[in-house]
Amino acid sequence: MIHQKMKDADMWSQKAAISDDDATFLYEWLHAHGKPCTIKDLTLALIERRVAQRAKAIQTELSKGEVYQPGKTFQVGQTLIFPALDFAAGAVASIREGVNPIYPLFKVIQVEFTGGEKTREFPAELDYPHKLNADVLSTLESKSPKEIYQEHKASLEPAIESKLAEVADLGFAQLNGRWFLRELMTEVHIGHRNIAEAIIELNNRPVSTDEILKELDLPAEVKADIRRFSAEIALRGDERFTNVGNSREPLWFLSRLIPPAALQKPQRLASAPIAFDRDAIHPILQQVEGEIDDETSDLAARAPEKRKSGDKVTLVLIYPHRRAGTLPITPRTRGFFPESEARVLPVRLIDGRKGESMNGWVIAGEGYVYGLDAWYAKNQIPAGAYVSLQRTGNPSEIIVDYSPRRMRREWVRVAHAEDGKLTFQMTKFPIECEYDEMMLVGEDQASKLDALWIAEEDRKRPVLDILLDLFPELAKLNPLVHAKTIYATFNILRRCPPGPIFYELSINPCFKESGNGYWTFDANKLQKR
Repeated sequence: MIHQKMKDADMWSQKAAISDDDATFLYEWLHAHGKPCTIKDLTLALIERRVAQRAKAIQTELSKGEVYQPGKTFQVGQTLIFPALDFAAGAVASIREGVNPIYPLFKVIQVEFTGGEKTREFPAELDYPHKLNADVLSTLESKSPKEIYQEHKASLEPAIESKLAEVADLGFAQLNGRWFLRELMTEVHIGHRNIAEAIIELNNRPVSTDEILKELDLPAEVKADIRRFSAEIALRGDERFTNVGNSREPLWFLSRLIPPAALQKPQRLASAPIAFDRDAIHPILQQVEGEIDDETSDLAARAPEKRKSGDKVTLVLIYPHRRAGTLPITPRTRGFFPESEARVLPVRLIDGRKGESMNGWVIAGEGYVYGLDAWYAKNQIPAGAYVSLQRTGNPSEIIVDYSPRRMRREWVRVAHAEDGKLTFQMTKFPIECEYDEMMLVGEDQASKLDALWIAEEDRKRPVLDILLDLFPELAKLNPLVHAKTIYATFNILRRCPPGPIFYELSINPCFKESGNGYWTFDANKLQKR
């Protein structure tokens, strides 16, 4: 009898195991194909094999006797096969006349099944339409392998990959969804990898696998896709190299040349979620918030604006990004950078003033672009300056610029750390660029401000408590304080999006809206929660 696992419902169920025999078959299949193949290719091959095995098993069972069909004539002692009963076999023990006025004359056969099963009766010589009189093979015909794949790939593919990774003795190698056999790969030894390191260092940029292969002199008789697969396996396994491209188009760079700020989010950009009621924010503050580019804002989850070559956007540089040498990735800026599945994506940042290029790093998952620290310092760009991005014809090259002007000394709000508190003074600073007056802020002794930042991180105070210290200090310079100024200076002490700050300004009566985005503070009306 055919086993239950040969039935469609069981062959492809999520419980269907991938056996050692299946793994051996896929090993031999890959050997015969002689090239790296996708998991889809392997899954289809295994499905086709199982379908063929099932068909062969059915033919074997059918050859053991006469296929039972109600319209046929049978003899006592004749062996019958019953496809509808999992291909059970039995012998005709007796034949008698059937009686049923609904049907024309027919016979009834009594069949004794092998294996000790009970005797059963079936109609014979029945001249009446019946589904069992149809061609047996056509009624048992399965879905096509492609149809089976589409229906069961979600369970089959992970099961196959798990099995191939488990049978280490067969030497399967996997890279970005493709599988091959290590014994068929070409050797990429330490000398080859040293050459790859030199190529990357000489170019001072990420390079493709094909660029590296041109210099490795691997055996020409080995197929190109095998040479590429072998090289990528070797580079992936060498900790000196990092793929900063994607699975389809790897770009290799030296791990030691990737700046730490691209591998780990700068401390100045790190923030913890803060719960607040967005509906409670004052309408004017909602408008102000829409003018601020902050990757930590819940508004940053909106769909990115589409950008094309030549498009340009201007944003205000805030203190955390000025200190970290970064720019935020927000719905307005996301479209300026190429899409990639890589955690760290290299780009070229082009100085809009001088045309010089800089290594940039897009860390889209964390919401920032790194690589502008030296550029900020060289051009004396302060927090609060206008910075622009512009797309070029090359998706991996982005122009970064500022709005220069003739240098003059301006009265600037300068942050100081005094006695464990953030204070401000108006001081004349040389400014050579256009800026947002509300968000412009200078700093005095950055190391002391950093110590104040760290202390504030440890204290983990509520937003309101920080505002109660911050607002009076700002009010000493001018009783009317703009919401943007509050947000910009708050982020010197602690990384926080506008939402939670503007929520506190909106709900506490000690903060009073005075028009055009300006607010005043009255400690007597404080409602502490």
